[in-house]
Amino acid sequence: MEEKYSIEIDGKIYTVALIPKKIRRVIIKVDVSNNIALHYPQTFSRNQAVSHLYKQKDWIERVVRKNAVSIANMQIQDVFSGRKVWLFGTLFNIAPSATSESYYFSGNTLYITGSLERVLNQIRNTLCEQITAEFYRCAELFHKSDVRLTFRKMRSRWGSCNAKTGKITLNTLLVHVPWEAVRYVIIHEFAHFAYSNHGKGFYQLLEKFYPNYKAALMELKKFAFVLRT
Repeated sequence: MEEKYSIEIDGKIYTVALIPKKIRRVIIKVDVSNNIALHYPQTFSRNQAVSHLYKQKDWIERVVRKNAVSIANMQIQDVFSGRKVWLFGTLFNIAPSATSESYYFSGNTLYITGSLERVLNQIRNTLCEQITAEFYRCAELFHKSDVRLTFRKMRSRWGSCNAKTGKITLNTLLVHVPWEAVRYVIIHEFAHFAYSNHGKGFYQLLEKFYPNYKAALMELKKFAFVLRT
């Protein structure tokens, strides 16, 4: 049964979920919102689990401090609460609309009517059309005119490539990240038609088609929290 434990980091109290599982070793997870979970073998006592927690406290502190900067810079709490939204790397405030329109933009504000999730799905469908256009421009660069594209909301990856079926799947949530990061994901998946792994040849090909891919990847990493929305 899951238990709660409190740990202090930089003068702030964080709740740790202690979760016994059918595993052989302790696994500690800290998500982008600084929720901490410790999974430990069912053969361990609670005291043993807590002991492992403190053995890894230095690592936990480093992750929490790094996340705290991201939480502030990316305004993650406002995004998760539905007060703001990132679209192609631009942050918009969200406010109720005074009209019957489902949504419209004015300056840096997105005005909506009704359910935020319904509106966001509409916006995602529209913006995915722009991603689709970029996708087929990249298909021409790679001489892959027969490639098939699908979109799907995924929780752990931005895209995937099935070289055998000639299909690339992109995460619908890409509409929230900067455009250079979107292009990086597309080219990354096309490169997998030539290389199934992430070896030296893969990255040489990636750099050939996207010389600035490292900077784009750094931008993409800032938006990892989007995968939890």
